[in-house]
Amino acid sequence: MISTGNPYSAEHPVPPDKFAGRVHQISEFDRFLADTVEGNSKNLAILGGWGIGKTSLLRTFKYRAEQKNCTATIIELGESTDSFIALFETITQSLARDAARMKSPAAKVLEFLEGLSLSVNYGPVGISYYEKKKLAPNMLKFKEDLISISHAIDTPYLIMLDNAEQLLTIKGAIFELRNIFQMIQSVDNVRCMLILSGKETLFADMRSASEPAVRFFWGIELEPFMAEETLEAIEKPLKNSGIIFDDECMKKIFELTHGHPYFVQVFAYNLFSTRSGDRITKKDLEQNYNRILTYMGKRLFNSIYAQASMNERKILCAFLKTDTEMLSNPEIADLSGVKSANIYLKNMSSPTAPVLRRVERGKYALFHPLFKEYLKTIKKMNDRKGPDHDTRNI
Repeated sequence: MISTGNPYSAEHPVPPDKFAGRVHQISEFDRFLADTVEGNSKNLAILGGWGIGKTSLLRTFKYRAEQKNCTATIIELGESTDSFIALFETITQSLARDAARMKSPAAKVLEFLEGLSLSVNYGPVGISYYEKKKLAPNMLKFKEDLISISHAIDTPYLIMLDNAEQLLTIKGAIFELRNIFQMIQSVDNVRCMLILSGKETLFADMRSASEPAVRFFWGIELEPFMAEETLEAIEKPLKNSGIIFDDECMKKIFELTHGHPYFVQVFAYNLFSTRSGDRITKKDLEQNYNRILTYMGKRLFNSIYAQASMNERKILCAFLKTDTEMLSNPEIADLSGVKSANIYLKNMSSPTAPVLRRVERGKYALFHPLFKEYLKTIKKMNDRKGPDHDTRNI
């Protein structure tokens, strides 16, 4: 029976069977994986902006590695991973757990992996969460456990750290990880890959912390989809469903989203949800455009706008006063009426809050054209409510 459930999602990474595009990046990974299997281990860093598909690519890498009988684990780093001890314990537990799920592991191997996953400890027994942040970990034991896992499973393994910028909050973590993995790969002959995934500024941020660590990784950069990749991202999830998007509709989606994977998923998800038949057309898109913009407002744009200060909102609205996509510092200051706009521009274009893109030195653009369309709706609401309306309460 063919499922008619919505095959798109604006909340979750794309699973490997629906993954589209990134042919060059996957080819690079396959080559590096082959080198690792042969004993010449490689380490990668996936770099890209918000919603560009880094986690989806990691999941595809994991799937392809497992098809080659390798073990792979993905660890999403968060605020709780804020010490060496927590980082090392998380890596070992996750790797041991996923290695135990390999096809038919021997009973002794399974017992070892399950025991390691449950009992791993790289600090004094019984210490508190706050004490972990102050104490140095048992790095030798962490290194020995990585070697022991390799010997037990006798296959290459991949450790993938998502949201890798979190490592920078642990002083020296990047440098120590590089030292440990360099040692076990080159001296102890452990066939493994360390893969980081983070913002496009990750290498620059790492370089200030540890120059040697940057040279340890091969960088894989992700940009928005090309037109062909956008079409594939829309068509692939519909395979064998009997439902299609017509060519004009898909071209319009690419035009509106500029190939940004998150927004492509949002448009496809909403148009699939509201379809009246088996063919989704450009007319369907036009009729549902405002609804989709409202959807994006609720899921993303509202929170971005709500967190902006009054002067930051004035700067955002400066982009509505011109048809030009890119504005210089003086132009923004003039159109917004905000003095010392540079202070706000630096904050608004920071990697942690990319409301603006710094296109080149001293010139900025909104982080995506669809955000400008959203701002137009905000302006219309303000105009209707009058000049005394407090824009903070939108």
